[in-house]
Amino acid sequence: MGKFTPSGGHGTQPETYKIITPFYDFILKPRGWRIKNIHGNTYTGTLPDKVIYHPEYGTKMVEAKVRKGNIISMTKNQRRDWIVAGDIMHGLKFWVIAAEDLRGPENEARRERMYNKLFEPENCEYLLHKGLYSRLW
Repeated sequence: MGKFTPSGGHGTQPETYKIITPFYDFILKPRGWRIKNIHGNTYTGTLPDKVIYHPEYGTKMVEAKVRKGNIISMTKNQRRDWIVAGDIMHGLKFWVIAAEDLRGPENEARRERMYNKLFEPENCEYLLHKGLYSRLW
């Protein structure tokens, strides 16, 4: 599998590049995880960004978000579609990885904390019901 390089469409890389790429390169890939981008068309627009999978730990859906202070922004469509009749997409479980930046060796401990969160209960519901202000990571 080649180097993972996320694309924001039209030849650009989204701001989440500084979150998901170092998380994958330094944490997931060395531990045997694979990653797939599930975005790309109108029908997948509000699903979480990535599917990660491991032969021992199974499959998880992950949404990468850039945190600015205590605020994690989501699109209007994500807020609408992720809360369906008071339930998160009828039980879809996923994890939100949120940080200001994960690049560089100074963020090694933060990347490790995020990895450990993948083995705890999913945090998407906490994020949505706390008004998009989060202390997730």
